[in-house]
Amino acid sequence: EALAGLGGSSTGDLPKGGMSSVTVPSVVAGQLGHGLQTVRRAAAAALGRLGEEAARPHMIELQVALLRDELPEARCNAVEALAAIAEEGRLGSDVKAAVAALRIDTHWAVRRAVAQALHIFGPDETRTHGDALDVLRLDADWRVRRAASAALASFAATPHEGGAAATTRNGNAG
Repeated sequence: EALAGLGGSSTGDLPKGGMSSVTVPSVVAGQLGHGLQTVRRAAAAALGRLGEEAARPHMIELQVALLRDELPEARCNAVEALAAIAEEGRLGSDVKAAVAALRIDTHWAVRRAVAQALHIFGPDETRTHGDALDVLRLDADWRVRRAASAALASFAATPHEGGAAATTRNGNAG
């Protein structure tokens, strides 16, 4: 189907004259809303592998769409990808809120990924989203509790102003 959208055939033949790098991510991103889960997952994987500047505009959109996928693996991967994007400073507070909302997901791996993402988002964002780590710290699954507790412990050890624990010249906490 994607090749047909590019002017190619369903047998894998590409259109004569090639295709632009902007066209490929657009067509692949268009498959994110496909009715078949396998097509959505393949589109997500393909877009992730493009790794080009042309794919960047679609990456956040892709991952946000996958937050609502029926497969817990897809939701977990989306949370992890959004956390990586947040580390680059390219994630808005609305998307962070969508990630935090998954703290009540039915699958433990998704909730653990949310705890890890909230750790990456930082203590200020975590407080903004209703103390989600406190909820996850009380989770029924030990893996989720451990991830949330580790994040909370790192926030307690890290001053807000500097972003890292202050040390003296000899390396001791000061």
